Amino acid sequence: MRIRLTFGLSLVTAIVLGACQTTVSVEEAKQVSTEFSKGAFVPPPRTITDISAILDQQKTTEAEKTRKHRERIAKAAPSTNNPSKLARFYWKKGGSEARLGKSDQALTDFRKAASYLPQAKLRPKDRHGILKSLAQAEAGSGRFLDGIRIMEKAIEVLPSPVAYRSLVRLYIVAGNFKAAQKARDRGKALIARISGKRGGLPPEARAKFAIEGARMDIEIFQAQGQWKKAEARLRDAITLFKSGIGEEKNPSWLPMQKTNLAKILLKQGRLIEAEVVAREGLLKVLSTVGRNNGTTADVARKLAEVLHAQGREDEAEKLIRTVLDIHKKIGTRASSRKAAQASRLLGTILVAQEDWDGAMVEFDQIRSNLQSNRALFKKMFAHSPALSVALIRTGRSEEVLAMLPHIYEKAKKRAGKKQFNTAKLGSLLAMAHAATDKPREALVHFREAVPILLTRSRQADDETTGDTTSETWISLILEGYIGVLTDIRGSDLEAEFELDAAAEAFRMADAARNRSIQRAVAASGARSLAGTPELADLVRREQDAQKQISAQYAVLADVLGAPTDQQDADVVHALRVQIDALRGARASMMNEIETKFPEYASMLNPKPDTIEEARAVLRPGEALISTYVGRERTFVWSIPAEGAYAFAAAELDREDLEDLVGLIRSSLEPNAATLGDIPPFEVDVAFSLFDELFVPVESGWRDAKDLLIVAHGPLGYLPPALLPTEPVALEPDDGALFSNHRDVPWLIKSHSVTMLPSVASLRTLRSLPAGKKGRKAFAGFGDPIFNASDAGTRPAETKPAAGQTVATRGIPVHLRAAPKTAGLNDAGIGDLPRLTDTAEEIRSMALALEADLTRDVFMGTNANERTVKTLDLSGYKVLAFATHGLIPGDINGLAQPALALSSPDVANVDGDGLLTMGEILSLRLDADWVVLSACNTGSGRGAGAEAVSGLGRAFFYAGTRSLLVSNWPVETTSARILTTDLFRRQAEKPDLSRAQALREAMLGLVEAPGYVDAEGRIVFSYAHPIFWAPFSLIGDGGGHRPTS
Repeated sequence: MRIRLTFGLSLVTAIVLGACQTTVSVEEAKQVSTEFSKGAFVPPPRTITDISAILDQQKTTEAEKTRKHRERIAKAAPSTNNPSKLARFYWKKGGSEARLGKSDQALTDFRKAASYLPQAKLRPKDRHGILKSLAQAEAGSGRFLDGIRIMEKAIEVLPSPVAYRSLVRLYIVAGNFKAAQKARDRGKALIARISGKRGGLPPEARAKFAIEGARMDIEIFQAQGQWKKAEARLRDAITLFKSGIGEEKNPSWLPMQKTNLAKILLKQGRLIEAEVVAREGLLKVLSTVGRNNGTTADVARKLAEVLHAQGREDEAEKLIRTVLDIHKKIGTRASSRKAAQASRLLGTILVAQEDWDGAMVEFDQIRSNLQSNRALFKKMFAHSPALSVALIRTGRSEEVLAMLPHIYEKAKKRAGKKQFNTAKLGSLLAMAHAATDKPREALVHFREAVPILLTRSRQADDETTGDTTSETWISLILEGYIGVLTDIRGSDLEAEFELDAAAEAFRMADAARNRSIQRAVAASGARSLAGTPELADLVRREQDAQKQISAQYAVLADVLGAPTDQQDADVVHALRVQIDALRGARASMMNEIETKFPEYASMLNPKPDTIEEARAVLRPGEALISTYVGRERTFVWSIPAEGAYAFAAAELDREDLEDLVGLIRSSLEPNAATLGDIPPFEVDVAFSLFDELFVPVESGWRDAKDLLIVAHGPLGYLPPALLPTEPVALEPDDGALFSNHRDVPWLIKSHSVTMLPSVASLRTLRSLPAGKKGRKAFAGFGDPIFNASDAGTRPAETKPAAGQTVATRGIPVHLRAAPKTAGLNDAGIGDLPRLTDTAEEIRSMALALEADLTRDVFMGTNANERTVKTLDLSGYKVLAFATHGLIPGDINGLAQPALALSSPDVANVDGDGLLTMGEILSLRLDADWVVLSACNTGSGRGAGAEAVSGLGRAFFYAGTRSLLVSNWPVETTSARILTTDLFRRQAEKPDLSRAQALREAMLGLVEAPGYVDAEGRIVFSYAHPIFWAPFSLIGDGGGHRPTS
């Protein structure tokens, strides 16, 4: 049962936030969403095939402008002493060099141009242009203060709104926000003076000046991390451009601003919207300036960043390689900032793909290309873990130990050892020490850094926290720590540090497993909790503060990376004061959340349990088995309710387990059309897995009768109940097909099995109060309609016909359809296959629980979003959703796990037909069971298992005690028998636990005669696990029948 909490913000928090609050007003929020509220939001296609096709088809000849720039650069200086002509020559030459990424030569030539200004007789506009170009080039080389000084001179020569915007930017890069705001005010005052002159301005000029004023605001809002305000002002600027200037006047302007808008949306975690905007920008620039153009490269790089943030690494890699090809075609120097940024992104994507060798090829090439610009290389990689991780994983840890200690010590002095970026550097040092067989040094750094990395209130210090690469290196760090702890067990080092190494490794494993769900909950939390206004407001402000801190740390890092003569000590001090104030305010908000809303806080920032804390919630007869699958080893703990725990590290890496589990699953999801297509179960492979993982720790679980298992990685999509506990060979069938599987010593014969999303989740679930009295027995949703053509279809007859004479193995078998969108470039909810057989399954469950079929069963178009969201679901003991479970990427625009309901076009309701994880979080339940009987946790090489984990955590947060989830496309009849028998047993035996009821139902199928046809013949046995083992119980398996 959900307990609603209310609170009042503390006075201290309110006072602190007075200076740093960034939540926009209601009116501003309305303006932010204007563009997307004008019509239904159309999600992007699920792949970038459409864009790739355009890029591949575009001509690859050099652009005309590039040729002209090359000719200007090659042209010799005029043989004259005329300073005006020489100034103009070097100015234009520098401009061409800058366009082609030749930043060093551009700076040299801009300086030459400026050197002629004292003697030159140039009009103010040209003097201003030369100084402005030089100022930007100086700042680009890291000489921020010189750039500011020169830009102020350019404004003295000829004040202009564009120059003031550049000055605002330069002050921001130098970290001087106060001066940036003053420059903005001066620039806006200039605009007001010009606009107020007699006769006014032409509409186009007025629009240009208004846009410059908006862009000054945008610069400041972005630097401060006020992304919502920046978005609102940028949308204003885009509207002004479209109405007052027109795209034909400046074809590249709109695509570049779309790129900036995509960046702003990305910073807010709005990944799908960011993709839509970046796509629009890229398609627009391709249609105007073509493939081989610098603007095209810039916009395409931003889309690649968005795809990378979504975890779509293969597509991101393809696109960023195209960007690098464009730079090569247009002659961009490999040593330029833009080329280096593109190469760095490619290397980072390869790190996320764990292609360590490929990543090092890119990073080594960048290092070589930037030999003459070490400052840029240092700025790009000093605090980025990607290079260090790739070096460590390719056996080059000594290079990390030569490079990082100096940077780490500087970071400790500059920001303190408890700051997130400092801890990140320390953890990378720990990994390098571990890789070079220095466990003592590794342990010191791990123990100092890891607690900070696991504290979400510290993560705001890191601008990259939350993207896929960040998750890769944090999992590597935790895995490295677990490895060191495993290796020092029983050693003098373990005693010296007063450690129980295996117990500490147990905590780290739970922390590592929790991260993906923690990230998903954090991303959707504020939106999904709109029903709790106080919490929603507090969470939103906490997230805003996090973004501000990230942005200001990025500015501070830029300032401190500049040459010492280009740093202003007062500015650095002011930045640190601002960051400390924001961190203090955010810490107060996190404390408020943890005090007033501990349930939400535990989801957002779960604290890993110790072994003793986990043991404390076990009941007599239970044992906990926890697994963690690493890149090199698999770690297993077993903890009985009483007695010593057991720990083992198996020499099975993630790839090994993926292969083993995939081989076992091949006999469980064979895409069979007939019974003969179903292969015998892989009993020998399944036993080898059991022997490697469960036997070494059996002292901790063998005497129990109920096993609670936390499965990780590939193990998450294989139900342990079907593992044989002894070596066995299948004999020939002695009767009905598959009857030879009946005598296999399955684990389910000796133990019930319950799966847990995490160790800590059991404690949370068992602290829930009893369900309230008066709840109805059951509500079920099934057979949703995904498109109009399916609306009139009826379930097909799947039973063997009476008197059928064909051989048993040729009899058709009906395995439930799974989503098959992997081969589609563009897939929506209408492309999902209908699940007509789920209607009978829902009705059977309803009858077993004596539910009202006319009131509590929702089929076809009634199984829709509106029904789910408006029905009082807290009034039901059992809820069932017999529909597809989807993962991000299954259909267009899907960014989080979801359940598919009837299409809104067919059901004539609002929404998108998807019940997403964020929407489930906002439901209010008081359920003993939630049944998800068409989810497929085997999809995506484990991604489906993570989807169920995400959906499960959401349902648990919403208020259910357990989930029953299918692991593969089930056979219709056996699935119906199993679920019906499960609830019948619970109804008949009030003291039977959920786990034991499922165990008995499974064994009932194994031991039953099998499928009997209309003439009373046994056609086949249900003893094959494909029939009896498709469902896993997730959550609290120790409860009894659904009762008050």
